[in-house]
Amino acid sequence: MRATTNFLLLTTVLTIPIASCDKKSSENHKVNQLYITDKGDSLETGFWIFEPGASGVRKSGNFKDGFRDGAWTYRTKTDSTTIKWTVLNMDSLKLNLPDYVALTNQELPVVFLGTIRGDSEHCYYTLLQYDLKVVKASVYDYIFQYIQSLERSSLERLRAREIKKFNFKTTEVFRIKINLEGDRTYQAISYVFTFNDILYDLTYRDEEDRVGGTELEVFNDILYSFRTNDFDLFNFNNKQYTKEEDVDVRTPIQN
Repeated sequence: MRATTNFLLLTTVLTIPIASCDKKSSENHKVNQLYITDKGDSLETGFWIFEPGASGVRKSGNFKDGFRDGAWTYRTKTDSTTIKWTVLNMDSLKLNLPDYVALTNQELPVVFLGTIRGDSEHCYYTLLQYDLKVVKASVYDYIFQYIQSLERSSLERLRAREIKKFNFKTTEVFRIKINLEGDRTYQAISYVFTFNDILYDLTYRDEEDRVGGTELEVFNDILYSFRTNDFDLFNFNNKQYTKEEDVDVRTPIQN
């Protein structure tokens, strides 16, 4: 990759951190129903209950056209949280976002940037988009530059990192988890995936002690709701990955 390639990478917002229906699956049950679209996709509808999985979070609420709708309850062994969901509809993109996310004005490659709390601009959800043909790079180049930019930052220190790749039926999803120390300690989690040479980077960043099982489950729900007019990578039939592996991205500091 040529050295002139520059990506916009967000840590403290630096520039340089899953149609119409024709059949219901179960008319007699009010919980966990699917309907089939004219394209043959299975979408959730009505009231759903998800029992605790690996995260230990039980969640329940309503779906409409495959998106979470209104108030959902997330329960762990120790507490209960209510999240009110909205649907972000931007150009060809649609995905769920909690209603407390405050969107800010942005330009590409930032598709959206939404702060989580009014008292901190460093805690947010964001989605970036790049055409890999235009920037003449690969997804591995992107991840390399991301890690390298964090190592070179004079504002925050990179304390820890973990990079994994998850193989889904139709795509590979990279998960980058980093821990940063600056004015406070932060954790950022990015899901990076591509479709037809377009790279997407969906990132959640928050204060480290605020990132718990419920917060991670909410972020996963945002990821799985991702849909455009061209593709739906995480529809109901494609929310389970088949393989997980570690990714070793070495920068000059580590070599």
